[in-house]
Parts: sequence; structure tokens; C-alpha cells
Amino acid sequence: MSLSYDSTQVSVNLITLGATWNNINHNTAMNNATGNLAYAYTTLNGATVSGDTTLLSIRWKFLVSPGSTTVHFVLTTENDLATKLLDVNVDPVSYATTDGSLSIYPQTPCPNSPGH
Repeated sequence: MSLSYDSTQVSVNLITLGATWNNINHNTAMNNATGNLAYAYTTLNGATVSGDTTLLSIRWKFLVSPGSTTVHFVLTTENDLATKLLDVNVDPVSYATTDGSLSIYPQTPCPNSPGH
């Protein structure tokens, strides 16, 4: 998986594998360079994962306040080190992505905070 983000606004604080992915034999590698996160995952011993499942969760840390960033899944049409999903034969698997954004506004009350 390859993500780009504004490293002047946020940093990656913690990455946690989803339970399904973590419970089988695997190897992972990560490179978190300025504004780009590359995370590789491979199963071992022929293990497979199927169905709807969370691969990983990312906790972000805001470096400025207020702050905001977009989070973009880098695609193979943009870069060779892009997000790729492969099947057991190492053939590409199609997928859909949705880019997102993160924002922090310290002067805006949280609607679910105590006292509201």
C-alpha cells in the first residue's frame, strides 16, 4: 500500500494490522519517508485472506493546529511503487480506493464532547 500525505501537517503515529491479517504467518515491511507511507505485507506458507476485512489502521499525529491534509492512495498509473494487490499467483487483483482527508480545528467544539 502506498499513501501520500502532507508531512508538514501530520505524521504517522501508529500502524496496526487488522486481526485477520495479523493472525496468519506473514512478513511486513514499512518505509515512512517524508509525505509518503509504503507498507508491504505478504503471507507465508500459502496462507490466504479473503472476504471483507481491514488490512490496517493508521493513527495520525497532527504537527500543527489547526491543520489538515489529504490522504491519497498512490495508484500504479502514477508510480511503480504504488498500491498493488496480488493473488497467490502474484497476478494483480483489481480494487477501488477512496482518498480521504484529515483536519483539526481546535476552536470548533466536538459535537460529542462532554458538556454538549
